[in-house]
Amino acid sequence: MLLAFFAIAIIMAYFFYWTTPKSYTAEATILPIASGSGGGMAEFLAGTGLGMLANSETKANVILIAMASQTLAENVLKKFDIVDIIVNKPGAELKLVDFEKAAKTMRMNTVKSFVTKNGSITISATLSDPDKAAKLVNVYLEELSVFFNQKSINMNFNIIDSARPPLLPSSPDLMKNLIISLGIAFFFGLMFIGANVGLKGQ
Repeated sequence: MLLAFFAIAIIMAYFFYWTTPKSYTAEATILPIASGSGGGMAEFLAGTGLGMLANSETKANVILIAMASQTLAENVLKKFDIVDIIVNKPGAELKLVDFEKAAKTMRMNTVKSFVTKNGSITISATLSDPDKAAKLVNVYLEELSVFFNQKSINMNFNIIDSARPPLLPSSPDLMKNLIISLGIAFFFGLMFIGANVGLKGQ
């Protein structure tokens, strides 16, 4: 029975791995630079994680706030129309509400951004198509510059690494599936042993 538990767990892990649709995550790295800054140590610290710890208004914070903007997301979709992919709906059936829903889904789930320890910012997008995932990130960066100009925000950034189509899927993760499945099998195995010991004790 114990061997059966673990065998079933491995089979289930592979089953879910092969049947779950693959998704790909493309990433770009940027370095925020305030326009017209005078430099110096204070300016350097403001763009790193040290400034974030001090709860100061940092250059990284400004970019993260902009990345969460609904307006920016809608501008990106106007330039790179993937509403049908985001909402998983045929293009002929799309309505205005789907456009707004896609923009919200994209900024909250599809596209993510976070500050690294050295002060740079990683921006990533996860889609079922690796080429479109990379293009989405790069279009976001293009529209981010336009967004700052339109809003008169004194902020620039350098693109350290543009997004490239990922070669391997980011999910599903076979190793993660195996660990979870084997953990469940181990739990049921312990319950099985405990039940048998209890019955023999009676």
